[in-house]
Amino acid sequence: MVALHPLLDDTSGVPPSLSPVERSWHGSASGEYASFLPFDEYRSYRDVILGSYEWVRENASAAGPPLPWLVDPSDAADGTRWRGGDAEEVFGLGYVTVVSLVSSLVSSALTAAAMSRRYLRRRRLPPRVGRVPAGHCRMAGVADTNDGADIFDEGREDISRQALREDGGASQADVDRCDVPRHVAVIMDGNRRYGRRVHGSAARGHWEGGNALINFVRWCMAERVEILTVYAFSTENWRRSEGEVRVLMSIFIRYFDELRREALLRGIRVNVLSSEESKLPQDVRDGIHRLTTSTAHCKLFELNICMSYGGRDEIVGACRSVARAAVCGDLRPEDLTEDDVRSRLLTGSYGIPDPDVLLRTGGDVRISNFLLWQTAYAEMFFLECEWPDITREDLVDVIQRFAKKRERRFGL
Repeated sequence: MVALHPLLDDTSGVPPSLSPVERSWHGSASGEYASFLPFDEYRSYRDVILGSYEWVRENASAAGPPLPWLVDPSDAADGTRWRGGDAEEVFGLGYVTVVSLVSSLVSSALTAAAMSRRYLRRRRLPPRVGRVPAGHCRMAGVADTNDGADIFDEGREDISRQALREDGGASQADVDRCDVPRHVAVIMDGNRRYGRRVHGSAARGHWEGGNALINFVRWCMAERVEILTVYAFSTENWRRSEGEVRVLMSIFIRYFDELRREALLRGIRVNVLSSEESKLPQDVRDGIHRLTTSTAHCKLFELNICMSYGGRDEIVGACRSVARAAVCGDLRPEDLTEDDVRSRLLTGSYGIPDPDVLLRTGGDVRISNFLLWQTAYAEMFFLECEWPDITREDLVDVIQRFAKKRERRFGL
């Protein structure tokens, strides 16, 4: 006998509940249903095909799968209805069944794809590509956020690319070169708030924050800052919602490829510092590898991106390295110095000096587990503006205050 799909009621032939979409697919004459899966259970045509295949594989008989939407029961040789007869009596030749199955799956896929495209055009969302495999985070995560924002706007990207190619112009700080902070570290806070306030979308705020970094790099180069270290994604940020994390990872993938091309044009060496790299999806790690290896030879400016990074984790990692050296007999505990720890930090592995200035936007007055060891003597500046709103005047003001109003004594 034919196996019935669990979503169909065996006695009445009517599912217990019908959505509007399901009712529109109901066959009025035969009482059969043109769909055997609720549309709202599978949001993409890829999932419809995979779901159909799995159910057919589990329930198909030797003569063919018992799906009422493949062949009209009235076409059977003896008129036997599919629900009560054998599969052979209903479906006839196996070849016909196979052809019907393939055509039905293709038809369902095209129908679902058309409905998805119309819906996405109305919402102005990037096209969804189905479920995201484990370890990957392609653009599907963008649609999962339900922000309703097209964060990847080619027009805005063209403007950002052109901005990075342009020279930042002459210095506006008007201070001696020796008084300019060599290394500036930034906590780029306020992207989500900016996105919700300006665009009604947190995702757009993150992307605008990336564009703001492009401008900030130009300004730092024009003001003769040599090194910029930014806090892009902390180890604590993994606690955010899955949808937001996937959006951020998708932005990083796109942004790293953009940054790699433009950094090569400007002579910018890019390093990525991560204390928990294993948590990053493989796509992101591949993008990091392309970015860092391609720009390793650049010497005009150094940009360090802290991603999946925590200051405490970094210090713990350095302590583990010291402990291993002591166990191996390479370092005696009584000979341990600050330099031994510093060299084992992530910044030490790249030869990055401690920051002269720590700048945080967004209005909060804390350092949030960022460069805990390295900022021991950094001058700290906290701005009320959100990161995408930062201006060159903000940077110039910080440089001038650092040069003229601060006397760095380092405990002396």
